[in-house]
Amino acid sequence: MSRILYQNIKGRQISRHSYSGGLDFNCPKKYFWKRLQGWVERDERAALFFGRAVESAIEFHHNQNFEPGTGVLEFKQLWVREKDNGEITYGEKDGSWEALYKCGSELLALYEIMRPRLPLENAKFQQEIITPLFPGTDYEGLEHTAKLDIVAEPRWDHPLLPKIPKNGKTRKVIWDLKTSGARYFSDARLCSLDRQLREYSWATGIETVGFIVLVKNITEPATGHYVTLLENFAGLEAGESYIILDVDESFMILLNSKAEYAEYRRREGEIKGKGATAAKQDLLAEYVFKGFRVPRDLVTKCSIQFLPALISEQARQDAGENLKKEAIEIADCNTNGNFPQKSGVRYPHATCNVCSHLGLCLQDEKMTREKLVQISEDF
Repeated sequence: MSRILYQNIKGRQISRHSYSGGLDFNCPKKYFWKRLQGWVERDERAALFFGRAVESAIEFHHNQNFEPGTGVLEFKQLWVREKDNGEITYGEKDGSWEALYKCGSELLALYEIMRPRLPLENAKFQQEIITPLFPGTDYEGLEHTAKLDIVAEPRWDHPLLPKIPKNGKTRKVIWDLKTSGARYFSDARLCSLDRQLREYSWATGIETVGFIVLVKNITEPATGHYVTLLENFAGLEAGESYIILDVDESFMILLNSKAEYAEYRRREGEIKGKGATAAKQDLLAEYVFKGFRVPRDLVTKCSIQFLPALISEQARQDAGENLKKEAIEIADCNTNGNFPQKSGVRYPHATCNVCSHLGLCLQDEKMTREKLVQISEDF
């Protein structure tokens, strides 16, 4: 008899495990509320809608054979549809619809600039890989599904990828697209420890993986901030980052390097005593002369991180074993009719404090309705 993970609220038998299902099963009770009973988070956060629009626009740009401006225009058209969506809530890092319209347009412009340099050749989007977990065993029927944002096939020795021994002219790479209000870690090797990327690598056998992180930034530019050029200007290259020395309503003075800016601040800090104000103004004028005067509308505080890594064979095996163990536990919970609560309210296990399904566990109807909605259609 074929095993299942659970039966959902519409009576459909679900047998496919996934990365998101594994996150929910960190607390089996949350898995029960969400997967079996259909209590899901209200899809009203701006970040979710924004992320979908950005990722769809990137795919559209690829499908249009990289025609300049197609990604930017597609994002704008998608985001305009959400302008009057009163159900969307904007967080601190979102600002407003207008702020995200500007961010998204700049991110897509930046992506179009950077894309030719990146190992994204022959990119295929939204690839679904289904893997049987226990063929020929008592748990036969349970499967794992991986939904890959991008599978690309650049040349095997692309300079931006971790080195591997030559094995053909190209290699496959899994890219996971993320939109974020903050930059990820700077050490790309940490991607090799990411659960999702490990599971994808196990499901496909592809060892090279990574994140492409589109970082939105709605803050006003100021001295010491980094910005990225959206067009070639005065010898500066589009897609490269520069540091702000000074800024006004229409222009910025940009320096080439962090070292140059650090030297300016060091010299500024040494100016003391009578006449310091005039001396600092003279110093600033000296560096303004060295810098580049660039119109504000040619730069963005948004950025794109490119974080590739290699997943070892052992790491892939570990990911597969963990998935199988998890799938067995879920199936057994379903068979036993018990998904036990795994609670915690104190550091370092204060998971309940930030759980979207807390209201159900506290039997607080008001809290539940504010955070969740119970769906009745198939999901």
